[in-house]
Amino acid sequence: MLRGSSIRASVAAAATSNVAAAETTSAAPATPVAPPPTSGTSSRKAPKAHVSFRPLPLQSWQKTAALWSTAGAPGNSNAVELPQGVSLLGETLGPRPIIVLGSAVATLEAAAQQAESFSHSLSQAAWEHGAIHVPIIATGATALPTLLRDVAQQVVKLLDVLGIGWMHTLGHSLGALVAAKMALDFPTRAGTLMLLDSQLLDKQWIANHKSRDEIRKAQDDVNVPESMLDFRITQLREGLEGPLKTGEAQQHDAAIFADVLFSNSRLFGASNGMTRCDASYLSIDELRILRHPLQLIVPAPNGVCDVNTHKDFFNLRRIQPIKSAQSHAALFTPSSGTSAGIAEEVGSMIEQWVQRYEPDTIMARRYETAVKDMNSKMGSTTGGTPSGAAASAEAEGGKKSKKDKKEKKGKPQQPASS
Repeated sequence: MLRGSSIRASVAAAATSNVAAAETTSAAPATPVAPPPTSGTSSRKAPKAHVSFRPLPLQSWQKTAALWSTAGAPGNSNAVELPQGVSLLGETLGPRPIIVLGSAVATLEAAAQQAESFSHSLSQAAWEHGAIHVPIIATGATALPTLLRDVAQQVVKLLDVLGIGWMHTLGHSLGALVAAKMALDFPTRAGTLMLLDSQLLDKQWIANHKSRDEIRKAQDDVNVPESMLDFRITQLREGLEGPLKTGEAQQHDAAIFADVLFSNSRLFGASNGMTRCDASYLSIDELRILRHPLQLIVPAPNGVCDVNTHKDFFNLRRIQPIKSAQSHAALFTPSSGTSAGIAEEVGSMIEQWVQRYEPDTIMARRYETAVKDMNSKMGSTTGGTPSGAAASAEAEGGKKSKKDKKEKKGKPQQPASS
């Protein structure tokens, strides 16, 4: 009896302690839970760490190969030298890097500063093949009429030394013209073109090119009155095209455009505007046959590039401006404060563009398309074709029905009962 009573007492005590513990737990304050994010909270990913350009390391054998390349041997006047001040962004250099061609600079120190201005946006683009900045060291006093051709050959020679087949090109101002020149002269080396608020042509160029063609046809047509022909010629000469537009900070480019590449004496010579010589650049007809994929990266307002003219001339489908950038200069500001969103937006656009033409991405897209086509043809997505046990059961049913028909056909027919 004592033993049983002690057991019941211990059970009652345990129950009492459990009730007290439950009351204490319920009385304790609940742990605060963080409220869910409101709808106004930004869902943008955190910006990537900033990475700066560093000098491109070249091995001694690569420098020797550059000297004895097919472009010319040492001492040959036609030899093409490697560009100076080349820098690399990224840990490794892949087979399809981004070649960055900016505006003209006067010194190597200015070239390093220019590379740093590009690094803010390129650091936000996830691209494992890296980026190479090739400076264009020239001024209005030192530039030659063959500047675009010479720089394009230097870039191609650099690609040969590095063993790179083709690349994506990010061109700005004078560098955009070099990219276009390289795409026409070396079409297999330039994969795609990205223009950072830069122009390849002007609306007046297109209009005057059309006027010259009409005047030449009218000169051979006896039915055109002489007065009308003279009026068209006078109208053309009074509205001759000028150099391309540049940003306010590209002073060297403005001088090179006005005094070297697109001066009146070089473009028109003694023809007084009737004919145009585009030996230093590309003609309208040459730009018209440019078939490389082209992307325009422009600010929302106050840009340098004439977006509508380029869109109509090159048959571009869609232009997405950088909404957070309010001017041309904002595309190159350091990524701090409000400008951090600009660098992220530009880097995201560059990343999406280069990934779009990556061979692995193209093959994956084609594979997905093939799978969808196969599923639609086989009827697996619509339930038109049975699968698994249902298919085997249907096959068994079909065999039995055929067997029953054969048996019925072989049996003699019974006489009808009266």
